[in-house]
Amino acid sequence: MKITVYLSVAALLMSGVALASFQTANEKKQAAVVSPQNPLQLQEKKKRREAMQKDIAQAINEIRLSKGLTEVELKSNICRVAQIKAEEMLAEQYYVHKSPVHGMPDEMMRKYSLKFSVSGENIAWSSVFRSSVQEVVEGWLDFKADKENLLNPDFAKVGVGFAEDEGARKYHWVVMFTD
Repeated sequence: MKITVYLSVAALLMSGVALASFQTANEKKQAAVVSPQNPLQLQEKKKRREAMQKDIAQAINEIRLSKGLTEVELKSNICRVAQIKAEEMLAEQYYVHKSPVHGMPDEMMRKYSLKFSVSGENIAWSSVFRSSVQEVVEGWLDFKADKENLLNPDFAKVGVGFAEDEGARKYHWVVMFTD
């Protein structure tokens, strides 16, 4: 039996982490992503992304362990798909589970050859970078459907995507879960 869960978090306005976004047509037309051209800047951005992926996975596992669940394993192939989704959400200025390019999360995962029988996705965005990892994960705990993903005993693997546009102060997280 296949179960697919798509989730997002309600707003955490006091912390600067917002997990719902509404944009006008004009905002969608504006370019959102500014990519640094300097190889050192690209390398630094990659290091921050990888650290963010590990930090999010660690925070998820701390929660799971505190509830008597097994840890989820951070998998590079799932991270790759979650990263594509996070970058696409930032570039295309949308904040929903259904990608205009790839469809629903399970469809996207299958397009990138991920094998699973159960999957889920949590998404978040913020205008605050430094203190948001714990706030994002705690935000998912505050939202029933996201919490169900975090604590789903069927999930054994996780991939984390993180995209940033520092100039526009936009940060997007995508967490994809599979069995």
